Amino acid sequence: MTSLEHPQPWLEHYPEGIDWSCELTRQPLNDYIDQAAVRFRDRPAIDFLGRKT
Repeated sequence: MTSLEHPQPWLEHYPEGIDWSCELTRQPLNDYIDQAAVRFRDRPAIDFLGRKT
């Protein structure tokens, strides 16, 4: 399969249930990061070499 036959080949590798065409709210990237920090505050931010922070 060439890139002309499938212009977005990465879509084949998305997990099931991921909707590439979902609507996103337009806002600055830092707003998304701030919201994620609040939403997932109880989860590790970094998991590297067996250490989580």
